[in-house]
Amino acid sequence: MAERQRVPDLDQMDERAAHEFLTELYSLLSAEAEDRIRHDEYTMEWPQSGERLRGRDTMRAFTESNAGLRPPRWPRRVLVREGLWVVEGSVDYGGGRSGEGAAAGGAALF
Repeated sequence: MAERQRVPDLDQMDERAAHEFLTELYSLLSAEAEDRIRHDEYTMEWPQSGERLRGRDTMRAFTESNAGLRPPRWPRRVLVREGLWVVEGSVDYGGGRSGEGAAAGGAALF
């Protein structure tokens, strides 16, 4: 297993630096790099279908089952306030298919 990467403590960053970090993280990070910084208790939910993936290992297996692909995505809005953050963004699945989503958390989640 790849070594876990240490990520910046968002609580120690000013809002501008946290905004820049999250924008880059959301836009540019590979599936492998994202896995290295994902929290062990990570959860991904699809409210439309009620599906939920819990845990870093489960998310890694999901990514690997999709050939390790990570569709292009870009942030529309990043909010950082008092240790909490929200990234709203778009995902391009190709073939004219796209999606909208949001990720939220706090510095302690990393």
